[in-house]
Amino acid sequence: DRLLLRYRMKKEMRDYRAFLEGVVVKENNDNDNASDIQDAIPILHQFCTTQLSPYELRDIFQLQRSGLTEILKSKYKITSAYAIVFCAVVEQLSNFQHTG
Repeated sequence: DRLLLRYRMKKEMRDYRAFLEGVVVKENNDNDNASDIQDAIPILHQFCTTQLSPYELRDIFQLQRSGLTEILKSKYKITSAYAIVFCAVVEQLSNFQHTG
């Protein structure tokens, strides 16, 4: 299941990269597809800080831990014990400052 999850998520990286490159090209108003992906960082930062409220920003970047299991089940078709272990690790990481 770990390999399956990694494979499916890696396939999605192409979509995210294409989206970011599209943002850079659109914002720069040029047709140069060779734009560096690093150009997207200040553009996205500006958008997030000027166009979104703190509540909208939180909704975009913050995922409830209970939602993680649902995403693993529905999107990635991971329903085995691996999903339970994955969520347990996330829970441990979120409480690291308390448990060390």
